[in-house]
Amino acid sequence: MPHALSSHPATRPPTEIGLTVSLASGSTSLQLCFRAACGPGLLRLPPAAEAPSFTDGLWQHTCFEFFAAAPGGTAYREFNFAPSGHWAAYAFSGYRERLDWQPASAPLIRCMQAADALEVQVELPRALLPDSTVLALGLSAVLEHADGTLDYRALRHTAERPDFHRRDAFILELDLDASAP
Repeated sequence: MPHALSSHPATRPPTEIGLTVSLASGSTSLQLCFRAACGPGLLRLPPAAEAPSFTDGLWQHTCFEFFAAAPGGTAYREFNFAPSGHWAAYAFSGYRERLDWQPASAPLIRCMQAADALEVQVELPRALLPDSTVLALGLSAVLEHADGTLDYRALRHTAERPDFHRRDAFILELDLDASAP
């Protein structure tokens, strides 16, 4: 089932773009599919990377984000996926308290642009997720419109300004074992 992401009330996107995220869990990976209902040219997209790699600062442009935490704790992980294929992954012990963590593997990212949609498909190794079979999730994105306007999207916005790190926005629960084949 796709989950719709809405714009933060403080941002006013110049173009209405529908954005949904679908999830599916397998025995070794979690698949995410971010789908922006828009034609070519409505969003600024980075060029495809010849060698996708870990890259900081992806959130400054069109970027799709995924937050995962074990319910009840303060620790969480953040993942950023750019249409270019670049990615980032971070671990936190609490709200914006970043840990020195190096992901052991990389996600696989595929980007497809059609006449009516941009789709970014991600295969995220389960080994990168918090050590829990049940996860509290936050789904979000930054969309850079053609005029340079940034549109901050999330399942739920809980602050006056966009802030995807807030645990009260991790409102989706996923049982990895129940959804794995």
